[in-house]
Order: sequence, then C-alpha cells, then structure tokens
Amino acid sequence: MELKNYSDVKLIELTSKNNILGLEELYKRYSKVLFTLISKICTEPVLAEQVLKQVFIIIFNKAKHFPIESDNVYSWILLLARNRAVDSLRRNRTSESIEISYDDAFENKYILPTLSKYVDGLDIETAIRIANDMYSAYYKLTDMQRRVIELAFYEGFSINEIALNLKLPVEAIRSKVMTSIFALRDKLMKIDSKDLPDNNLIFEFISAFSLGCLDRKNYDMFLDYYYAGKLSDDELSVLGVIQNIVSLIPLSLDPKNLEQNIYEDIKAAIVNSGVIITEDIVENNEISTSVELKSELANKKKNEIDTNETESNIPKTLDNKDILEESTDELKVEIKNKKANIYSGIKGLSIKYKYFLIGSLALSAILVIFLIVVSVNSSATINDLENRLEIAEEKASKSFEFVKDYQTYIDFTNQGNFKVIQLKDTSGFVAARLFLSLNSEEGLLQIDNLPKIQSDEEYSLQTVKGGVSKRLITFLPDENSKYISLNNKSNSQLLSSDLFKIVIHKKSKKQAEGTPLFWGN
Repeated sequence: MELKNYSDVKLIELTSKNNILGLEELYKRYSKVLFTLISKICTEPVLAEQVLKQVFIIIFNKAKHFPIESDNVYSWILLLARNRAVDSLRRNRTSESIEISYDDAFENKYILPTLSKYVDGLDIETAIRIANDMYSAYYKLTDMQRRVIELAFYEGFSINEIALNLKLPVEAIRSKVMTSIFALRDKLMKIDSKDLPDNNLIFEFISAFSLGCLDRKNYDMFLDYYYAGKLSDDELSVLGVIQNIVSLIPLSLDPKNLEQNIYEDIKAAIVNSGVIITEDIVENNEISTSVELKSELANKKKNEIDTNETESNIPKTLDNKDILEESTDELKVEIKNKKANIYSGIKGLSIKYKYFLIGSLALSAILVIFLIVVSVNSSATINDLENRLEIAEEKASKSFEFVKDYQTYIDFTNQGNFKVIQLKDTSGFVAARLFLSLNSEEGLLQIDNLPKIQSDEEYSLQTVKGGVSKRLITFLPDENSKYISLNNKSNSQLLSSDLFKIVIHKKSKKQAEGTPLFWGN
C-alpha cells in the first residue's frame, strides 16, 4: 500500500516508531500550510525555514505523544507549529526575556498542544476542503476582532500585552478574545448564537488557552485545572470546538511556497542526532477506521479489540462494490446513531450550552472522513527494477558516507571523559555541539543544521574571553560530514572561555569578526 493512501493518523503512528517514511509523507502533506503559518509569524525567510525544519524534527521525536484517540492530526500539528514559531518570535524580542531554557520538558509542556479529549477528528485533506469557508468567515469579523486574534495567535502577545498595545483594560481584552473566537465559530458554522454562557470567566480562559495568549502563570494554572478534571464535559466539548477553529485560522492566509525541498536537511538532522531510523513498512494489521475501534482506543481498552475481525471488514479491492457499499452503509448508520444520542443529550441541557454542542455537531458533520484502505497488486517492469536498484545504490552510498562520518564521533567518545557545550540559535534550538576531552587536547564539533552561505563566505568556531574573540577553526558546510575534529588545542584554555560561537564571515577577513549564528558557554 502506498503511503499517500495512509490516513494522517496512520502516518503519525508510523512516525512514532521512528519510521522516516511516515515523516516524509507528513512533510509532503503539511509543509506548505505550515510554512505559510510560520512565515506569517517569523517574517524573516531564513528564520521561517529554520523553524519549519525544527517543527518536523519535533514531530518525528514527539509523534509518540500524539493523542491517538483524538483522530486529529491536523490541529495537533498546526498548533505545534504555531507554538514553536511564536516561541522563537518571543525569544527574539529584545523587550522580553524568557528565562526558561528550551529543553525536553519545556517542549512537552509549552510546544506540544494539549487537545481536549472531546476534540473532533480533523486531517489536512478535510481542512483544505473547508479553507474557503474559513477565509470567508475570518474576513467577516470586525477589524477589532481580527486585530485581537492576530496579536494573540500570530504575534504571540499575552492578554496583558494586548491590553497595553490597544490601551484597554485587561478584563476588556480577555472578553474580546472570547467574543472574537466565538464570532469566528458562528460565522464558520453559519449559526447565530447570540447567547454566551453565564460563567464567562471559564470560557474566556478556554478561548485564551486555545488561542495561545495566556501568560506562563495562567497557562500553568489552566493546565493544572484541566488535568485535575475540573472542566465539565460541556466545557471540554466547547474547548475541542474552539481548538479546531483556532487551528483552521491559518487557512485564511495566502499560501506561501517553499523555494526548495528541505526534507533531506530534516532527515539529515534526525540521523545526525543519533536516532536509529527505519524505512520498513509492514502492511498487515492496518489501522481500522471503525467508530467502534476509535471508541475503544479512547477508553484505552485495546486488549478487548478483536483485531482479526476488525481487519476482515475492510474492503481489499475497489472491484467489490457490494462490500464497499455495505461497509459505507454500516458506517453511516453508526454515525446516525451517534448523532441521535448527542441530540437526545442536548434536549436535557440548559440553554447556555445548547449552542455550543449544536455548533460542535455542525463542525463534526463538516469533518467526517471516510477512509478506505485499498491494496492494489501490480507487477514490476524491468525498468522499475532498474530504477529501484539505482535508488538502492544511491542510498547505500549515502549510508556509507554517514557511517564513515559517524565513526569520527565514536572514536572520540570512546577515549574517555569529555564535556559537551551546546551551541544554540536565537530561538534556543541546539544547532551544534562542542565536545572537549578532559583526558587529552582533542575536541570535536558536531553540526546539525547550518544555513547556506555565499561562495565568498565561510564559518568559524570562535571563543570569547574577557570580551576578546579568538578564531579556533574555519570550515565550510559539508553535507556528507557533520563532525569536525579539533586537534592540538589546549582544552584547559577552551574550558575557561566565557563563550563559544559559530560565525559567518568573509573568507578575506583575517580577524575574528562576522555575524554570530549560534553560541553557548
């Protein structure tokens, strides 16, 4: 089965097992919309491209954190990308100081989205189908409503900062955040719900949390509130709807094309991080699309599922129309019954929640996806086999180059104790590592990602001590080599340096000057 026929959820599952092919297909599907979003936030093209690389690296490393029961890859990835881009933007602001270091714990808490357990399923294909509706709904908002959303979602300002920007009380901004998001919901769903809930405060926080404009303190408080189970089912349902709507906001932007395919750079960065990747695809035990199975997954009752029976209900070929129609009819009946149960529950609710759940149901109807797993057998021609052989030889050559390069790292680390110095970019992302041996005068520079430079430029690793920069080594980027040996250096002097940095400078320059890209101490 070709990966292009895989659902987004299946690709995430594949990626969570370190399968690089799953990530590649996700890149093909999501890179354009993500780059459009990131470019809106990080207006500098080089930075936008760098953040895009980082986002896909995070997706690969954190795919196992995806809430599989949500069936909502689109919102998870879009909100992840928005959070990473905004974090980069915030850290670049001279007026703002973020003391929290960018590490695994920070990433898990502030970059990975926390989706409501009642969020509706959504994938990239469905999102694109309703892009025109989102565009129309977004530009039907008032100028003030759009300004509030853009300050929060794209510019990364907190409610307090928006209040200062618009010269309005904090309470007024908190209310405007809620009314702006709910107005967008109503226009997208084409409903007219003029009534807002009595408990405005909790829905103000739900709106601000979804839009990403809570400050750290209130964000942490809301998460604690969420994980303590203090949100009612009705409030969780509203949270899910709002999160979906927020993730659809970037569809109102004019699409922005990447000038080049950066997937190979992403793959190289993953490989160079030491992660063992796989490219094996196992076709048996395909993921089921039945509502029943999704419900079981949501309740974490995987052991009770008869996988063989589930698999047998999936049509194996498009030629069998009877099976296809029967399967589709069964799914329609299942969905119809679920809707009937939801409507039955709505009748017993107070008026303040009816509009929210009806809106949620309307969005669910828009987002329903019918996925059919099709297996097509085909015979390979001689030309096909020759092409595959050529590709295999190319991959083998690249693998050999990588192993040879990686051996440099192995030989160095086997020598004994060493100190690692992380060199980070302005957003806090680790782009290089400096290894200094404590037993000898040898060192090693590991480079993960370097931006392209002009033909008359080169890189240099420099030290700073007492405000004076000293050039240690100059080098050019090499796609086949990510490790640079540092020999005959006095590590005792290096370890006493105040700062290390990687600089771009003209080849003709002999002094240690130029544009610093990465630094650490």
